[in-house]
Amino acid sequence: MKNEKDFEGYVIVTFDLNNLKQCNDQYGHRAGDEYIINAAHIIEDNFERYGKCYRIGGDEFCCIIPKGRYFKIERVMHKIDQDVEILNHKNIIPVPVGIAYGYAVFTADDTDPEKVRERADEDMYRNKKAMKQS
Repeated sequence: MKNEKDFEGYVIVTFDLNNLKQCNDQYGHRAGDEYIINAAHIIEDNFERYGKCYRIGGDEFCCIIPKGRYFKIERVMHKIDQDVEILNHKNIIPVPVGIAYGYAVFTADDTDPEKVRERADEDMYRNKKAMKQS
């Protein structure tokens, strides 16, 4: 992204895995690794055709999508929810997998990609809070 000059229309999507600490603490890091791998596959399977996906922390992921405002992101997010539900029904992971997500779109006024990522994080944390309440 540092080589790009014009980010208008780009979308940054951030993801955070719920219950990973619980999985590691109760079932060990091998189970936690399986959790991360399976969640990463869901993220990648749904977003790699639109942009680049990255693991940016232990249980945090990010996707950068050029021209992202031109596709139906809510449809892709819904598909992630469906894929998580399917994975949880398979009982591969000993705790329920949860992927919280949020996104932000670059506007003509945005000059700092980090500020846009922060907005995506704020959206993701709203989603994470809503997931814990349901």
